Amino acid sequence: MHRKRLIWATATAAILVVAIVYWPVVHAQFIWDDLIDFQQHAWLRQGDEWKHYILRDFNYWTNYFRPLVVGFFTLQVRLFHTSPGPMPAVSLALHLIDTLLVGLLSWRLIPKANARRFLWLPACAMLFYGLHPALVESVAWIGCQFDQVVTMMTLCGLLVCTTRISRAMRATTLAVLFFLAACSKESAIALPMVVVLFDWLLAFGDRETNDGGMPLHKAIRRLLERQWPTYAAMFVAGIAYLGFRHWALGHTTNPFSGQTSSMFARLQEVCFLYLHYWRTIFWPMSGMGPIHPVDASTFGAVSAASLSIDAASLCIAAIGLYLAFRKVSVAGCIISIVTVTLLPVLHIASTNFDSSLYHERYVMTGLAVACALLPRMLMQQQSTLGHRQRLAYPLLAVVGTFWLLVAVLNIRTTLPLWANNINLWRWASAMHLTSVTAKS
Repeated sequence: MHRKRLIWATATAAILVVAIVYWPVVHAQFIWDDLIDFQQHAWLRQGDEWKHYILRDFNYWTNYFRPLVVGFFTLQVRLFHTSPGPMPAVSLALHLIDTLLVGLLSWRLIPKANARRFLWLPACAMLFYGLHPALVESVAWIGCQFDQVVTMMTLCGLLVCTTRISRAMRATTLAVLFFLAACSKESAIALPMVVVLFDWLLAFGDRETNDGGMPLHKAIRRLLERQWPTYAAMFVAGIAYLGFRHWALGHTTNPFSGQTSSMFARLQEVCFLYLHYWRTIFWPMSGMGPIHPVDASTFGAVSAASLSIDAASLCIAAIGLYLAFRKVSVAGCIISIVTVTLLPVLHIASTNFDSSLYHERYVMTGLAVACALLPRMLMQQQSTLGHRQRLAYPLLAVVGTFWLLVAVLNIRTTLPLWANNINLWRWASAMHLTSVTAKS
C-alpha cells in the first residue's frame, strides 16, 4: 500500500509540474488553420453540415480522412462556440493524459524484482516526455490534436500488450484501437509494427526467459504462434479502415504518385529527415518554429556532408534492427520503434502535402514510447555497467536535470510565440526572411 501511494504521489507531482509549465497556453488565441476551422467558417458550428465535413472536405482537404478527431472538434466548437480559451485547455489536457500514460506504461515495464528500487523512474519518464520542447507545437496549436489522439491510442495499445487478458480480448481491443487511431490520423499505420516490436521485447527481452539464445527464426515463429490472433485482427481492422476511407472520400490515393525526384535524391532526403528527427529528440531547443522550408533540389547533389548524413542515418537504422532482433536489446527496440513511427513522415511516399519539409510534432508518438522504455533500458544496462554504476547514475542525474531545466526555459520562452497569430508569423518571418508563407 505504501509503495502504491508513493507511485501515485510521484506521478501526480510530475503531472502538476508539466501542467504548471504549460499553464499559459490556456490564455492562447486561435492560430494558423484554427482561425479558419473554428472561427471564420461555420463548418462544424451550425446545423448538420458537420456530418459532411467529418468525412470529407474539412479545411479544404481532399486526401485526408480523420473523422474521429474532426468529430471531437465538432463537440468542442459546439460546447465552446468561437471562444479560443477552452480548446487550448483541451489540448493541454490531452497532453497531460499522454504524459500519464507514458508513466503508467513505464511502470508496467519495470520488472517486479526491481520495482521498489526504481519507484522514481516512471515519474522521470513522464517529465522527459511532458516537458520535451518538441511538443510545444502540439499543445499550443489546436490542430495538432490529431497527433495527440494517435499517441494516446498507441500508448493504450501498448498498455493492453502488458495486461494479462485472453487472446481474443487482446486481439479485439488492439484491432479497435488501431481502427480508431487510423481514423484520427494516417500516421497510425505504424501502430501494428510498433505492437510487433513491443511484443518481441516482452517475449524475449528478459534473458532469463530467452531460452538460452533461441535462433532468430524459431523466436519469430514462437512469437507468431502466440500473437497471430492479434496481428490478424489488426490486419482486418486495417482493411476495414481502407474500405471506410474509400467509401467516405470516393477514391484511393496512390502515395507514390507524383514523385519527380530521382531515387538517389529521395534517399538523401529521407536520410536527412531521419537524422534531423533524431536530433530533435535529443536536443530540440534550437531551430524550432511553425514552418521549415527547405529547398529539396539540394538533395540531388553529392557532397561529403550529404554522404555522411546518409551513412549515419542508415547505420542508426541498421544498428537498431540488429540490437532489437539479435540482442533483444531495449535500446535497439527504442531505435526501431522510433524509426517505425517516423516512416510515415520521412517522405518515402508522396511529399506534396506540406510546404515545410518537417515538423517537430512528428516525433511525438515515437518519443512517447521511447520515454516509457527508458527505465527498462537503464535496468537492462545494470549488468554491463558493473561497478561503474556509482559514477554513471549521478552523471545521468546531472545531465538529465540540466536537460529538463533548459527544456522548461525553452517552453516558457516559446509559448508566447505560439499565443497568437501575430506573434507566430513575426517569429516565422524573422527565422525565414524569404518565406512567402510567413510574409503572407
